Amino acid sequence: MQLCAYRYRHGLHLLLTVLLLALAFPARAETLHIRGDRNYPPYEFLDNGQPSGFNVELFQAVADTMGLDIRIDLGPWTEVRAQLENGEIDAMTGMYFSTERSAHVEFSSPFITVFHSIFVPEESPIETFADLRGKEVLIQAGDIIDDHISSRFPDITPVRVPSQPEALRMLAAGKHDAALIGTLQGLYNAERYKLSNIHPAGTPFLPRKYCFAVPTGRTDLLDRLNEGLAIVKRTGRYAVIHQKWFGRYEQSTILDRIATYLFPALAVGLALFGVMVFWTWSLRRTVARRTGQLRSELRERKKILKELEASQQRAEAANMAKSEFLANMSHEIRTPLNGIQGMFQLLQTTDMSSEQREYVTTGLGSSHRLTRLLGDILDLSKVESGKMELQEETFSLEEIRTSILELFSRDATRQGLVLKVSVASDIPPWLRGDGSRLRQILNNLVTNAQKFTEHGSVRVEASLAAEQPSDGVAVLFTVSDTGIGIPKEMLNRIFNPFRQVDGSYSRKVGGAGLGLSIVKRLVELMDGEISVQSSPGQGSVFRCTLPFTLAAEPPRQSKKKSAGQAPGSSESTLRVLLAEDDPVNRAAAGRMLEKMGCTVQTAVSGREALDHLQKETFDMVFMDIQMPVMDGLEATAAIRSKRSFAPVRTIPIIALTAHAMAGDRERMLEAGMNDHLPKPLDFAALTAMVRKWSGRHDTDTVAGS
Repeated sequence: MQLCAYRYRHGLHLLLTVLLLALAFPARAETLHIRGDRNYPPYEFLDNGQPSGFNVELFQAVADTMGLDIRIDLGPWTEVRAQLENGEIDAMTGMYFSTERSAHVEFSSPFITVFHSIFVPEESPIETFADLRGKEVLIQAGDIIDDHISSRFPDITPVRVPSQPEALRMLAAGKHDAALIGTLQGLYNAERYKLSNIHPAGTPFLPRKYCFAVPTGRTDLLDRLNEGLAIVKRTGRYAVIHQKWFGRYEQSTILDRIATYLFPALAVGLALFGVMVFWTWSLRRTVARRTGQLRSELRERKKILKELEASQQRAEAANMAKSEFLANMSHEIRTPLNGIQGMFQLLQTTDMSSEQREYVTTGLGSSHRLTRLLGDILDLSKVESGKMELQEETFSLEEIRTSILELFSRDATRQGLVLKVSVASDIPPWLRGDGSRLRQILNNLVTNAQKFTEHGSVRVEASLAAEQPSDGVAVLFTVSDTGIGIPKEMLNRIFNPFRQVDGSYSRKVGGAGLGLSIVKRLVELMDGEISVQSSPGQGSVFRCTLPFTLAAEPPRQSKKKSAGQAPGSSESTLRVLLAEDDPVNRAAAGRMLEKMGCTVQTAVSGREALDHLQKETFDMVFMDIQMPVMDGLEATAAIRSKRSFAPVRTIPIIALTAHAMAGDRERMLEAGMNDHLPKPLDFAALTAMVRKWSGRHDTDTVAGS
């Protein structure tokens, strides 16, 4: 009997040991595929192509807590929901609970209660659902509010749009009377897109529980998500994430606080009381042990949170230092590069042998290449730091077509390639958007195509996209070539910075590998999409779809007064004041102006420029920014504001500077300058600038006045 008892106890001890080890060291599961809505801010959305939002951060926190290996990506709502219901993905980052939906998927414990509101334009009389009868109301297709309206308010006609931000933009544009949107989402997106003329009306309604969702039958995963969610809330990490996304918008009422805190606390208290009544003796040791573990976990999590905080701070400091470094390096590189390029351009105007002309042309090409590389690096940095802003302007695709042909035809002919650029006749003649960035996208794609094509052709085609927005036009740009093509395994890498198909030391073509990376980021910044198809030896096809708004008429041409003749005219000589402290740059710019027929007076500081303006008469001023004694901005401010400079207060002042980062041009125009000409200086650009401002002394031409 004793032997049997011993064996029994020994076997039981061994079994418990195995169970404890299994609990302590769970098997590593395969990576779970988690998806969400790509356009449902602030809960879940794509930010520069990466998943972001409250739901995404919360799910990641739960996964970290429970040791789950996950991969999160976002897509169209209807597609993701169908994948979940079919069991093709493991979970969704967020879904509103409803009885109808629970028949197809299983829901976790709710992690937030979401209210909805009626958003209306300013001065609108609409307050309640009764005011919406007989009206067309904007909603997101497939959203929970869609089901609500269809079943309870048949006299309201829903206008379904792809996303809630799209609904808000259409409402702000005055196209409809109201939009039914989640309260916090509406407040967040109205601020994000600067839609100051709309607001929520009346009292929020339709409270809905937001939960994680898994396919039917995945109770194992659901249990782990619920446990992780409870730990995240208990340790305070949930509160940090909630405050980050909703702290500035959410104004909780007393009932909200009761629902959020009192009811869960009461339920937990009752449950604990019952457990303590029935299981007091057995749970005392378990509670004590678990409490110790939780305290240890909490201390560890607090330590991790402090380390993380010291780290979203070191990263900010590093990002600021990087921006300052790039700004300084841009200025320091452009200044000597301006001297090199300027002297080469001046050499081109002299008598040279064919050998010397070849050397000068080669040197100019290298300096242009270095300038483009510098611009690419700065553009990439601006996009990644979120400092690049799009400009709204009226432009014509026909003009862009002409500029592409002018820019690339010579190189195509030299390479023996056929370059064709076409614009479909049904595209409206005038569009509004950032035409400069569109031109940069197409130029980079054509440059890439010509670089990797030795024989055949490069084609650029613009046509209307298959799906058109309701408030504008979507244009499909196709750039195809008959070049070397791209291997299948490289297709998902070519848009990465500094990445080329041929990474060997003996590669046939040069370049830093930034062109396509900048293209992808600009396309995403413009709310567009880009894709590529390619096969080695058969060429590549890049397709880019971009949205624009329509322009009723071409841009107005500014009226110029011709007080004097154009530069180079023998009838009138322009007197130009050039303020530049660098002797090489001063000599290069001065000689260029003289070759145009201008009379040039130079100054080495802002103070010396002011002295010349008080003693002599000039038609325009080219002003460097960074100069000793007094910089160009201080000198400009004195000219525009001091009484002693009243006779020349409206003289055109053009910034001639190596400051070419984001915002530099705007800062100089706000300071009172009329225009901005970045270094390194191009002879043709300088000539165009002189022609543009010659004889213009009207007060309405002074920027910022």
